[in-house]
Amino acid sequence: MASWKGWKTVPGGGQTPDAPSAFGGVIVAVRGNDNGIYTNTFISGTSWEGWREIPGGARTPSAPTVTILNDNVYVFARGNNNGIFFNRRAGNIWSGWAEVPGGELTDVAPAAAPGVLLTRAGNGAIRFLAFDDGPVWRFGWADIPGGGRTLSAPAITKFGRGFFCFVRGTDDGIHFIDLGADRSLWGVWHEVDGGGRTPSAPAIANGLLCVRGTDNELHHNSFNGSDSWTGWQRVPGGGQTLDAPALAHTPGFFTLIVRGTDSGIHFNFSD
Repeated sequence: MASWKGWKTVPGGGQTPDAPSAFGGVIVAVRGNDNGIYTNTFISGTSWEGWREIPGGARTPSAPTVTILNDNVYVFARGNNNGIFFNRRAGNIWSGWAEVPGGELTDVAPAAAPGVLLTRAGNGAIRFLAFDDGPVWRFGWADIPGGGRTLSAPAITKFGRGFFCFVRGTDDGIHFIDLGADRSLWGVWHEVDGGGRTPSAPAIANGLLCVRGTDNELHHNSFNGSDSWTGWQRVPGGGQTLDAPALAHTPGFFTLIVRGTDSGIHFNFSD
């Protein structure tokens, strides 16, 4: 059962007009008030690296997403032309912004896990693309099978022997589907037990799911990678958000990050 440590503000005065993104232990990526793309990395205790704009001057009208593959950081963002762009950091060197091949367009933020990129098409379908480090793009863009549709950005995590994609459905319910470790074979869609509803994209990391509730508070639910859920609980401490939350996992703890009602960036640890 999650044990939350209390809400704190990421130091440095960072603000965002959108949902944040987070991965691992923990790197955070946000869209700044100038539409630039910034990152910050947690060090330990109360120490953070500080907000830094990703080089190259890219601008985005939506939240970016961040993931790590083979110790290299990947940031994906929607461009002003609705294309999807990426930048890869190996050590301290950024590769520079380039468009993801395939000409895919989206009107929401992309989502990523190590080796998998997701987005939403204009008809609400959830699209996916597999990639290896380099990057090497695999298979080409395709719809997730089963006819799933979403009103918001999708979310994905690596968990167990494969991956899980979660979305806000057209009924505002939270639905999920599994993807095999080969990143080509999908399962079938299921709804999360307990009747939870959200007006925003969900956040998933490992086996923990967090959403913005219809009351604008944060709610969480845990599962075992199959069909067993612990049930919905409110994250304590009164945190609220008007956007999707972000969730990161590293062995030993989870980090929940939100844009607060003050547009500041706030976090809460759970072990």
